[in-house]
Amino acid sequence: MVLPLCRCRVLYIGSAVPTITKDGLQGIQQPLKERYPIEDTPETRGIDSWLSVWSNGILLEYIEGDKKSETNFWPINTLHYCAAVRFVNISGYAIEGGGERFLPLDSPFANIPDSPHPPIFAAMMRRTTGVKVLECHGFICTNSKAANALVRCCFHAYADSIYLKMEDKIPGLKAIKAS
Repeated sequence: MVLPLCRCRVLYIGSAVPTITKDGLQGIQQPLKERYPIEDTPETRGIDSWLSVWSNGILLEYIEGDKKSETNFWPINTLHYCAAVRFVNISGYAIEGGGERFLPLDSPFANIPDSPHPPIFAAMMRRTTGVKVLECHGFICTNSKAANALVRCCFHAYADSIYLKMEDKIPGLKAIKAS
């Protein structure tokens, strides 16, 4: 039986195209600010879902709503960047940029006790159809362990796919394996 590397219950808050920058942690700031309700709203809007990381990609399965029977699959080679983050307000600290930001969960500023903001798994992926731009997808997780597990599994799936691709391009390895 084939199983995913990990599977977590998430609230899918949608995606946005980064327009300021697409690089790393800076690249997810603007798209997540568009999708995550920063104001103190009583309820976060999103689609209750299962998010699974497989060796060949990321699968989103909707649990409720009109899209209950739909799924989205992103091949692992479309992954550009992913991170486990939390929204924090660091206005009172002498940090570059200051203000409100999404910081990695391993940052001391993101581990504020009793934070009203949940951990988020953010994944920047290239569209496979239409205009092939990068999109940042946001997934609110139930806890930090789930968000970190999704990042770790994406890293391993991506690294394995690159390793397999490299192995195909090195003729010496095929000859060694054949003998």
